[in-house]
Amino acid sequence: MWAGLGALGDGVAARDDVLQRYAEPWRHYHALQHLGECLGALDATMHLVARPAEVEAALWFHDAVYALQRADNEKQSAQLAQGVLGDAGVASEVTSWVMDLILVTRHTAIPQAPDEQLLVDIDLSILGAPAARFAEKRRAILQSFLARPRLYSTAHFFIALEAGACQSGWGREWSSVHHIRRVRRAGWPPLKGVCSGVLSSARMCLCINGCCARESSGR
Repeated sequence: MWAGLGALGDGVAARDDVLQRYAEPWRHYHALQHLGECLGALDATMHLVARPAEVEAALWFHDAVYALQRADNEKQSAQLAQGVLGDAGVASEVTSWVMDLILVTRHTAIPQAPDEQLLVDIDLSILGAPAARFAEKRRAILQSFLARPRLYSTAHFFIALEAGACQSGWGREWSSVHHIRRVRRAGWPPLKGVCSGVLSSARMCLCINGCCARESSGR
């Protein structure tokens, strides 16, 4: 990655600094395990990447700054990357692209460029994991994606993980809230059990993207 960015030196000091950041004791989800999982997912999808060095650098830095009670961690992480890469002689155009990729992980909008989509899908691949792995992060992530018709943008992650995410506790909560909003917009009375956030087995997944069985009535 370092040479692919056109950076000077071996990058060891920069790498070690980032690893120390991910090992900070107050981190739970945004920690070394998450970084390792992201890099592993990138290795498995490298054939889909247009600019691999920039995407890998963005993954390394995307949670490098994680301060509790702050809402600008991604911005701070992008600025950290800007300083590190600038000091290493990386071209400003390359640095700007890495920063833009990091900022996409704020998840405030649906990613558009193919590398943005892949990066976001990698960052969210945890949602397709067994429930025990993402339980500590589920609620926080849930609130950020309720307006989206599908969770994963790329075909690779949609096929591999979307159905699993829908069948998990995440999928049940996401679908429940989607259903409540649709019922309210239509002016229909809420179904018993749904407004409490608990779905019956027949309504385990109401995903509007069609990856699982849809609701059988009340549409």
